Amino acid sequence: PIEKKMTMDQMLESSAQKNGAARRGNPFLQPLVEISAYTKVHGVRALYAGAIPLLLRELCYISSITVANPIATKYLERTSGGGGSIVQGTAAAFSVGAMAGMVSAPFQTINAMMKSEANRGKRLPSIFREIFAPGVFDGVHRLWFGAGIRSVRCGMAGCLYYGYRKLLSSDSQGSNWW
Repeated sequence: PIEKKMTMDQMLESSAQKNGAARRGNPFLQPLVEISAYTKVHGVRALYAGAIPLLLRELCYISSITVANPIATKYLERTSGGGGSIVQGTAAAFSVGAMAGMVSAPFQTINAMMKSEANRGKRLPSIFREIFAPGVFDGVHRLWFGAGIRSVRCGMAGCLYYGYRKLLSSDSQGSNWW
């Protein structure tokens, strides 16, 4: 439901944004009020459109950041004789995150399309027909549209995770990692 609300806000599809109305009330509760109102009109099922692509996106992303990232950075440290610099580790972590962004980009595109109000009620096969209607090349291009910026964001998340892991490991060993 929160992912649906976020997509509606990004696509300027919420009722308050369509009407140009300012948000009233508690800013923390307002999204919940809007989700509740949306559910009353369209049903609970409409909130979960795109759940399969969302789960696949998160599986790619989380497994890359939490599994592949430590493997890649530890391998780098091991092969450099334990003296791998923080810059090398950060670059490796960014690379793993960026690859996670590229691999998960098609799932993000499909998820966003399924959550869009313009596609409300459409199933996955219908979304694929829409994507590939102009042709295979254009369809593949559309799946990866915006993958560059997503890769940068995921790369930065990989760096944050690496830094967090290094900070925790240095605290447990009583040393400073800087």
